[in-house]
Amino acid sequence: MPSEAEAIQERGTWQWGLEIDGLDELYIESCTPPEVEAVTRIRGQAGRQMNVPIPTGKMTVADMVLNKVMPANESDQWAWNLLMRAIDEPVNDVVFDFVLVEYDQGGDSGRVIDRTHYTGFVQKVVPGERSASEDEEHVVEEVTIKITAVPRKS
Repeated sequence: MPSEAEAIQERGTWQWGLEIDGLDELYIESCTPPEVEAVTRIRGQAGRQMNVPIPTGKMTVADMVLNKVMPANESDQWAWNLLMRAIDEPVNDVVFDFVLVEYDQGGDSGRVIDRTHYTGFVQKVVPGERSASEDEEHVVEEVTIKITAVPRKS
């Protein structure tokens, strides 16, 4: 198990991480977290100034998009192998729980700014172009994850 300093050095400029069962599985350069939208109706009375939104119980969650994704050195490769499977077609038969971790990139701390739990499946993977560099072979350009459960903070 690497020390915290080794993990920060390995992570380098990757601002996001994806954890499954407490293991760092993937590092992510940029991420568009899903937006959650709750359908509401306005409740108010005639002549009153204030309208109050009331949730109707219907909620939509947008897809999550991850850009420039690579496997973590200490991962068990489960998530990476899942991404490789999803290059050809969506892998909607494998729904998994994961934590999206945002790291502080200011200074050397590498501390965790935010952790959010999600449930979803890999919908689309756009592979990176192969180059002579070995590191580039292990980078995926874009991953789209279909979120199936409302996110929660940890």
